[in-house]
Amino acid sequence: MNSTILRHPPVLTYPRRVWLWQVVLVALGVAMIVVDSSNADELGKVSGIARFDGTVPKAEAADETGRKRDLFAVHPKSRGMRDAVVFWIDAPAEAAPSDTKDWPAVVVDQKDLTFVPHVVSVRSGQPVKFTNSDSANHNVRTAAFEAKNQFNIFTGAGNNYVHRFVTDKKQRPTRLGCDIHAWMSGWVYAFDHPYHAVTDAEGRFEMLRLPVGKCRLAIRQPDGNLRRDVTVEVIAGKTTTLEADFHEADLMR
Repeated sequence: MNSTILRHPPVLTYPRRVWLWQVVLVALGVAMIVVDSSNADELGKVSGIARFDGTVPKAEAADETGRKRDLFAVHPKSRGMRDAVVFWIDAPAEAAPSDTKDWPAVVVDQKDLTFVPHVVSVRSGQPVKFTNSDSANHNVRTAAFEAKNQFNIFTGAGNNYVHRFVTDKKQRPTRLGCDIHAWMSGWVYAFDHPYHAVTDAEGRFEMLRLPVGKCRLAIRQPDGNLRRDVTVEVIAGKTTTLEADFHEADLMR
């Protein structure tokens, strides 16, 4: 049975009457800490890290050198996972914009026989521009449950292609691949709200301007099929820090 530990440290009074309090919640490998952040009236922030301990599995396909690369990247010091996506499950519909046609494109480059960046999260309808900086020819073939996210386009050296992804009803990502180079892979998540982020090289993320109240967040690392949902409390003018730890047993093969 999972246990929950709740601690309430004493309230400290500082010369400028700054109040500091902290709540630590440990459950299912997730720690949540709330601290003072800003003076926003009705908005809060969530930041944190997604970590993985254990042996990272290898990709099925070997690269051009015959080497099988790690399935996903883990920072050697922080153990943070790169390219994990954090998003608000069941975000309010009013968060969606009326039009994204004039939004700047998110660029996914085919460089050094990889997709860079490997994972992106975008708004539904926002343009995603696929470029090719390699001297080799590529294509982009997608695998998706949503028909509008399915395509196969040739991207020769110096070519590009723009696509507008739409939200999958079950919030599943679109997988990217190249038929010419089988080890190349990438992912696109499309959301109809602004509350999503991708972890950086140290496994860290930040989500700004969240409405106050309870918020159910999803953490997904698509290569390892690592999944976790956790509910956090967003408090006006404060930062909620989320720490999620994954283990080898969490890998869904």
